[in-house]
Amino acid sequence: PFIDFLVLAFVVFLFGLGACLTGSGSRRCTLNLLESSGAEAFKVRMKKAYMEKYGVELPIYEVALSQGVGPLERELS
Repeated sequence: PFIDFLVLAFVVFLFGLGACLTGSGSRRCTLNLLESSGAEAFKVRMKKAYMEKYGVELPIYEVALSQGVGPLERELS
């Protein structure tokens, strides 16, 4: 299945610091933690490999990490 391909490609390309699977059914995806310096090469290689294997474009969504959950600095009304 496609999700196994995404994980295997991530490992073979040796791009990241870590990855995990999320979602269920046909909505499964991988979250990949990368050094920012390798992000563009990761996107190019993964998209190319996915297109060659499945004939469709691989959607990739970039996000930036934040400090996470913390206390509110104002009261909610």
